[in-house]
Amino acid sequence: SASSRPWSVQEPVKKLLEIREQRAKLKEAEGRLAAKVFDNAAGGLMSHYAAGSSEEHSFVSGFLQGAVQASKKSVEQQGEFAKQLESQSDIVTRLEGIVAELEDEMRKQNWKKTAEKVGEGEDKEQEAEPESDEEGGYQEKEAKPKFDIEFYMEAECPACKAFATRVIPAVLNAFDDMINLTAIPFGNAAVVNGTIHCQHGPDECLGNKIELCVMDLTPKWQDWFPVFKCIEKSHDSPLNASKKCLPTYGYDTENILGCARGDKGELLHLAAAKKTLSLQPPHKWTPWLVMDGKPLGDKAGSILGMICKKLPEHIHETVQACNPKYEEQNKETLAAFDSKRGYCYPDKALTQLMTGK
Repeated sequence: SASSRPWSVQEPVKKLLEIREQRAKLKEAEGRLAAKVFDNAAGGLMSHYAAGSSEEHSFVSGFLQGAVQASKKSVEQQGEFAKQLESQSDIVTRLEGIVAELEDEMRKQNWKKTAEKVGEGEDKEQEAEPESDEEGGYQEKEAKPKFDIEFYMEAECPACKAFATRVIPAVLNAFDDMINLTAIPFGNAAVVNGTIHCQHGPDECLGNKIELCVMDLTPKWQDWFPVFKCIEKSHDSPLNASKKCLPTYGYDTENILGCARGDKGELLHLAAAKKTLSLQPPHKWTPWLVMDGKPLGDKAGSILGMICKKLPEHIHETVQACNPKYEEQNKETLAAFDSKRGYCYPDKALTQLMTGK
């Protein structure tokens, strides 16, 4: 039995357990005392400490030095934290500014649409007064119509690339300054706790922000679209494509990449997210085209023909792309996009089915 075991077996075990218990208590006491000494050192109470032995002097000096270093680190951390707060405050202020601008623009558009509707009613009641020409005759003056096209896309979606390199250029070449083009790179991304997660991964997010920074720097599509098309045409990553395309079209690569990787790129991406997620009705896939406030849905590939039908006759005749022969030659090419082949859907499984990726 346990009680019959010899002392030489039981007693060392008991002693060892007692030592371990005492060691734990001493360790706890050492910690409390060390914290007290450190507090005294940090508070300056030990600056005139009269040490006895050299060992004691070394011990106290070590605590004083540690307190100084800790104090410095604390100050540095507080300064860094203040900088972070200032940066975050600046980001929030700038984002609020972007949102305010978007809301103001929406108000302007609503006012414009209302004014146009009122104007349409007045036009039916009275004819426009003709202008006199140099020879004393009269001629009618009619401005070219304008078409607002919003191109909702994402940098790595196959069909978005096809639209950016074939459909959109055909429209721009045909109608030129009659088109007001806006590209919104966000697509089927998701915003989780203030962070954007792109459908095709971080490379796509960076690509979206690179394109947004280019458009922010040069807002007119006549300036930004050539480099935008170059990036979308590439089979390389958006980053590698940008390193080749940006300098080709006169952009400072480091400046654009700095924008894309910094706070401004993130703000622009969040603004694109707000614009995309505010769509009514919501987009069903990418690419998603909206013309004059109305979604084109699965007829987006036929946008060129749609615009031709909206043109006044005397302008229609001057646009080569509206010629029946041109339409017939390009019918199959453009109609292929109405099949939604390669389109990207918010539902990942459906996207894989349509793109094979």
